[in-house]
Amino acid sequence: MAALSGQKGNVTWSGANYDVNVFNWSINISQDSHDVTAMAGTPPTSKTFIPSGMYEWSGSYECYLDDTTLITTPEDPQAQSITLRLTGAVDIAGAGFVTSVEANATLGGEAQKVTYNFQGTGALTINAV
Repeated sequence: MAALSGQKGNVTWSGANYDVNVFNWSINISQDSHDVTAMAGTPPTSKTFIPSGMYEWSGSYECYLDDTTLITTPEDPQAQSITLRLTGAVDIAGAGFVTSVEANATLGGEAQKVTYNFQGTGALTINAV
């Protein structure tokens, strides 16, 4: 099996709009669990859990800033309802919204960059590229 590279990564949202200079993205998919440990004649040695059946997802991506990459803040209507597509070794897509934006720069340091954090609001699709 060959390893997959993220060198072709891209972030597209709000239809055909996309952020340029993306150099990193991540997504976290999680599911809650329910404790179903029952009482018994002897104390249980471990707890028993079942999946909740509902999952959520959130993540972030980072861009280098330049004259082609503009910062979109969370209160911007364009950021409140996005169709996010994360493409690299896999294609991940879903609807969500921007929860926070962080921009930073250091004197004599790295290039200026911006980090977008997002929250998914529904189903997520994951496909091999």
